[in-house]
Amino acid sequence: MKMTHTTLWALISLLSALAASLAMLLPLNVPWRPLITFWFLLFCPGMAIIPFFHFKDRLTKLVLALAFSIVLDTIVALLMVLAKIWSPFWGLTLIISLSVLAAFAQIWIGRYGNAGTAVFESEGQQ
Repeated sequence: MKMTHTTLWALISLLSALAASLAMLLPLNVPWRPLITFWFLLFCPGMAIIPFFHFKDRLTKLVLALAFSIVLDTIVALLMVLAKIWSPFWGLTLIISLSVLAAFAQIWIGRYGNAGTAVFESEGQQ
């Protein structure tokens, strides 16, 4: 598999999700535990989603990943509070799950291409 910038972002997102999961699940009282979780929540959800929009500029991708991550974290927290099911553990678990799914989708599309596009384009030409 050819390593592209998008694939690299997906791998960083997956490794960060793994690190955040371990930081959340293991009973370690180390000073870098909040830093790992903060890094994950601040950048990784956006890093997993933004490449689907095909922006060319890396700075644009980074800034939008930051903004999208903050928005996604806020939406998850808000919905959990409104549904009266607030739990930091389950909130982080949900965000990790969404990020991992999006990262695997990036890797899948990078490897196999966007197979569904041709079907929809050919239907309109009949």
